[in-house]
Amino acid sequence: MTLSGLAVRRPVTIFMFFLAVLLFGFLSLSRMPIDLYPEMEFPNVTVITMYPGASSKDVEKGVSEPIEDAIARLSGLNEVKSVSQNDISVVMASFDWGTDLAEAANDIRDVLEFVKKDLPDGIEPPRLMKLSSSMAPVLVTGVSSSENYEGLRYLVETELADPLKRIPGWRS
Repeated sequence: MTLSGLAVRRPVTIFMFFLAVLLFGFLSLSRMPIDLYPEMEFPNVTVITMYPGASSKDVEKGVSEPIEDAIARLSGLNEVKSVSQNDISVVMASFDWGTDLAEAANDIRDVLEFVKKDLPDGIEPPRLMKLSSSMAPVLVTGVSSSENYEGLRYLVETELADPLKRIPGWRS
């Protein structure tokens, strides 16, 4: 018996089948969470190290390069990048999608413990950050005036920012 033959002989059965599919679809749609900016955890871990009073070259040679070299040995690593500026080193480690970031952060902490003895005196302890989409703002807006309007800040805070903060679910 073919599908078209079944549809001609049993139209009520086919109608009930499609009705069940539609009902299941509407139930699934109503229970599906909808978010304009879904929670997403990127497989990146950033190591930030402060070295007060150091030039960017000193930060690069003394802090960024040893940390980069140590992190580069970890498994599941895609890329290691660093930015060295006066007083600060930022080393970004990108892992493969699906990597457990808690485990990756622990591995980086373990590696940093071995590297600390090679780092210069006077640095602050390295801090780790895991990036997620909830850290990024959904909306960034700017306000300007063609005139030197001193009350612009007050106006923006009272007429724009305060009403937005009263919206349920607002996080600042």
